[in-house]
Amino acid sequence: MKRQDHPPAYVLQVKGQWRVVVPIRGKLTPKICSKEFPSRGAAEAWLRSDEGEHEVEAYRTRLVPA
Repeated sequence: MKRQDHPPAYVLQVKGQWRVVVPIRGKLTPKICSKEFPSRGAAEAWLRSDEGEHEVEAYRTRLVPA
């Protein structure tokens, strides 16, 4: 059986703030990064940055608390 990769992280507006959502393979509820952004563009830029990629990986390997 081929190992499935995680779905990609994405940006979503939650309670008026732009947040990064991290789907976790095998979980019904994704993780929502603690950082809040003033715009979609700012959130997407952070998600593509080294810091964003590192934090998304940390959420997926459970290094960051839920």
